[in-house]
Amino acid sequence: MKLTGTCTLVVSGRSERAMIEFDISAQTITIWRTSPADLKDFFTEGEGIWSKRVSVRDIEVFSPTALLCCDRLPPAFPSSYRPPRLSVDDGEISKIMAIGEGQVHAMRLDLALHRRKLALRVEPFADSVELQHESVFTNHSRYWNQRFSVDIGRRSFDVRYSPRHVFLTGRLRAKDAQVFRHACSLIALGPERLIAQLKPPTVTLNYSWGTAKAYGEVVISEKDLPSSFQLVLNYLTKCDEKTRRKRFYEITHIVEGFQQKIFVEHRLTNLLKALESFDGTKTLSANRLAGLLGTKKGDARFLCGIRNCLVHKGMSLAEAAQETHGDLSTQNVKMERFAHLPQTPKLSWRLYVTFSRLIVSAYFRQIGISRTNTLYPRNRGF
Repeated sequence: MKLTGTCTLVVSGRSERAMIEFDISAQTITIWRTSPADLKDFFTEGEGIWSKRVSVRDIEVFSPTALLCCDRLPPAFPSSYRPPRLSVDDGEISKIMAIGEGQVHAMRLDLALHRRKLALRVEPFADSVELQHESVFTNHSRYWNQRFSVDIGRRSFDVRYSPRHVFLTGRLRAKDAQVFRHACSLIALGPERLIAQLKPPTVTLNYSWGTAKAYGEVVISEKDLPSSFQLVLNYLTKCDEKTRRKRFYEITHIVEGFQQKIFVEHRLTNLLKALESFDGTKTLSANRLAGLLGTKKGDARFLCGIRNCLVHKGMSLAEAAQETHGDLSTQNVKMERFAHLPQTPKLSWRLYVTFSRLIVSAYFRQIGISRTNTLYPRNRGF
């Protein structure tokens, strides 16, 4: 997702017209300097660019149907300044011509915004182009071609899933955008973000959003997606502001329980944080958890013991399981699901898979969604 056009670049009071590129997916802003004051500046100015005042004005970028304008780029700072590269070909012609594929022989100035948003005026090329309110979110789920309508409060919106984005058509308030974003995140078990919002005649781009991987499997079947999405929205909107913030917190920790670049202990700890928030008690109670998770009381006590070892004793998940299992066995506590712990290197993963299934299913049941797919269907749990 890129926008290209021109701008006026001002460096230490000296201005020139330059090419500019906004790469929304990569979250970068690049200016190509093709008309330096003299050849010496072309190669040497980059060394002192950090100490010079830089501003970008009169931005005009183009889409297939409209001109997008901005009088002045919001406060930004240079993140890199690179001279033109020579081709890997050592021939003389490659030094003066862009023979290498994809090369641009110009100074490249990369900018980073101090704040994450950039607003552009939209000027359609033709009167037939109608601008409607629309918001675009990331899509980490496996839903790629879904269309349906949802209600947020008393207002209706059209939802469209594409392979990389979720489009929401309709006038969306800031607090409702947070509701919709968290609903998308929970259903994908991934950290969805708002990346662009059209409020005619202005489109606002978000230049700060994460790209972390999500769970990667379908949690709710495609035929149940519209009704389940509406149930999640109802769950997040039909409550007071304090409760809503609490639910946002719970969803955030559930999503963080599926981040692939952190230890399995940290994943499970995040899921346990969500569980402690929505289980309805001040501290984890085996009696409460047995009913909430649909397990025997002894298995619920096993989960409570693991939680205490992870949080208070700094143990690995395997160590926490072995110590807790030994203590409960000594006390003659009957466990069903976790009656026997196999001596296997995959013990930690099997425990995480099992607990993630129990906790996430319990959270969806609280929302009113009783039918969900088994998490990690190709992995063995308990």
